[in-house]
Amino acid sequence: MIHDVMPGAEEHLLEQMRAAYVGFDPTADSLHIGNLVPIMLLAHYQRCGHKPVALVGGATGMIGDPSGKSGAKFIGRSDTTPQPRSH
Repeated sequence: MIHDVMPGAEEHLLEQMRAAYVGFDPTADSLHIGNLVPIMLLAHYQRCGHKPVALVGGATGMIGDPSGKSGAKFIGRSDTTPQPRSH
């Protein structure tokens, strides 16, 4: 399916080891079902000999998501970014 949308993707991935990343919101209470697909893709990527990278924190937590998802995202300040909860 991907090769239909991205011609040359298979050759690109077979040339050498590649890296892929997924970012997670460090302020969320927990991971949820919406995080499962990217995690599974990273695992598949690793099984195929590539380098998966999971990012948590830093700039990932400074980008907000307004309610309703209709507004523009904003860049938060590090002193006002909510900190992750420990359970």
